[in-house]
Amino acid sequence: MHNPTNKRIEYILSFSPAIIYTCRAEGDFGVTFVSENITPRFGYSIQECLDSPNFWRGNIHPDDCERIFENYGSLYVKGHHTHEYRFRKKDGSYAWVLDEVHLIRDPEGNPVEIVGSWLDISLRKQAEEELRESEARYRLLAENANDLIYRMSLPDGCYEYVSPASVDLFGYAPAEFYAAPKLIQKIIHSDWQKYFEEQWDKLVVGDMPPYYEYQIIHKSGKTKWVYQRNVLINDNSGQPVAIQGIASDITDRKEAEAALLKSEALFRDFFQTNPVATIISSPSGLVHMVNPAFTSRTDFTVEDVVGRTVQELGFWRKPEDRNRMVAAIKEYGFIDNLETSFYGKNDKPMTCIVSSRAIEYEDEVRILSIVIDVTEQRKAEEAVKKLDQAKSDFISTAAHELRTPLIAIVGYSELLGSDDKNTLTEEQKENYLSIIQDQAEDLNHLVDNLLDVGRIQVGRSLGVVPKDVELSGIIEKVVEALKMKSRRHNIIVAHYNSLPEHICIDGPRITQVLNNLLANAIKYSPQGDPIKIQTMTDEDKITVSIIDHGIGMTPQQVEHIFDRFYRGEDAKSAASGLGLGMCIVEQIIADHGGEVFVSSAPDEGTTITFTLPIRQ
Repeated sequence: MHNPTNKRIEYILSFSPAIIYTCRAEGDFGVTFVSENITPRFGYSIQECLDSPNFWRGNIHPDDCERIFENYGSLYVKGHHTHEYRFRKKDGSYAWVLDEVHLIRDPEGNPVEIVGSWLDISLRKQAEEELRESEARYRLLAENANDLIYRMSLPDGCYEYVSPASVDLFGYAPAEFYAAPKLIQKIIHSDWQKYFEEQWDKLVVGDMPPYYEYQIIHKSGKTKWVYQRNVLINDNSGQPVAIQGIASDITDRKEAEAALLKSEALFRDFFQTNPVATIISSPSGLVHMVNPAFTSRTDFTVEDVVGRTVQELGFWRKPEDRNRMVAAIKEYGFIDNLETSFYGKNDKPMTCIVSSRAIEYEDEVRILSIVIDVTEQRKAEEAVKKLDQAKSDFISTAAHELRTPLIAIVGYSELLGSDDKNTLTEEQKENYLSIIQDQAEDLNHLVDNLLDVGRIQVGRSLGVVPKDVELSGIIEKVVEALKMKSRRHNIIVAHYNSLPEHICIDGPRITQVLNNLLANAIKYSPQGDPIKIQTMTDEDKITVSIIDHGIGMTPQQVEHIFDRFYRGEDAKSAASGLGLGMCIVEQIIADHGGEVFVSSAPDEGTTITFTLPIRQ
């Protein structure tokens, strides 16, 4: 006879979308248990997993090993850990898995075992559509014992008839019953002797229940459970004269009930300690159970959700997604990797992958679902896409920006070099040389910006070298230089109070900041509106603001203004650029210990403010 406990556990775990396993908490992390669903998903038999001490460690992709074991120590600090890596299948291919683990400790706090689950989250999961629907249904087998038919006279307890089944049930032949009245009293288990005496006293006066349930000691010494159905026989005066009935061996049933209680307790332990958010609901949507992982990820409490419907709680942002899940479960019994929009408590938006199975729970069909929150993962993927697009735009723009001064330098150099007959006037030559010099300076500025962004990208400082300099002098030089290049704009300098005679800063870098900010103000004020530089000196810092009245920016453009490669040009502006200047400005000011602030509105202009600490 199959062990009901194992069958029950196999039955439950076979429907789990995740592979449930346990392994040693130290050493080689050898697998000590793994659910049967590892075979169809990864190709390994259970025995292969258990026989190989290095099964888990040896099958992690080599490129992922260092990262996995660098962070694995957090399991022993927090008691749980989640990580993703590539795991080798038996056929040699790799699948990405989400591995969520929970550390089990003994009463003294020592690590005893690791309980975890694997879920395949790779794109190759699409191949699961071709997996065979598992139709294997494990059923508990209840074997009916041979029933004993008997008749015993009252009140002497003599057996008038005992069927041959007594040998199987009690180990005693019918003749032994005939020779020993009330033999059952000698056979009954000592724990039930008092019960027998109480029931016998009631029986002889006609007070008899429809059945008895008790334990006996088989002649072999084995303890058995007996279920005895009774009929009381009375004489014409109504006095009990005999009892007859059928006695059945219910030992298997009793053991199965105990095993079922144990397996349900074990299932609850697995359910509660499972690091994957898990929910059990009815097809209509009524929530029956949620585990701690579910409440922690959704911010709901158990009391918030149990006994209420998912429709009432508003879990599914798109009800049609849940309808699709329920329809698939009704038709196939399962659904895997349904990506959907989900709501936690207080309409907390989440992007989740839901996998569900139909299970029997409390004698009814229920839906067991695991819910994996991939919100941050999807945001990161979207951010990577945007960054890749920004880099592509940057490369195209950089090529154009670098080519423009080179074309001018090469063109005017050729004109000067081919003037063998001195056809150019001195004024023309000086003009051409001035153009070449200006374009060379622009090219040098572009290259400097590219080098600075390279340093920022690898997390390096731009290498500021603070010295005592006169800030007002730096501002005047930058303003005069830009006035020469853009005569349309009136640049006004206003000091609200006196600047200190000297301040310890990197003069060239602050010159670079002012050049970038003023150049932007000029670039994005195409109508020639005035531009203002104002300073305010406090006890511990100097505040510098560059104010223009140009095309301004939207809140979204302001949010991204310091992003590398971001070019927030308005459609009304023909301005160009690499999208590097503001990123460099922010880093230079940060290297000085200051901050940069942006205030802007479309068609109202922009104010860029930065601070420089005054070091005594």
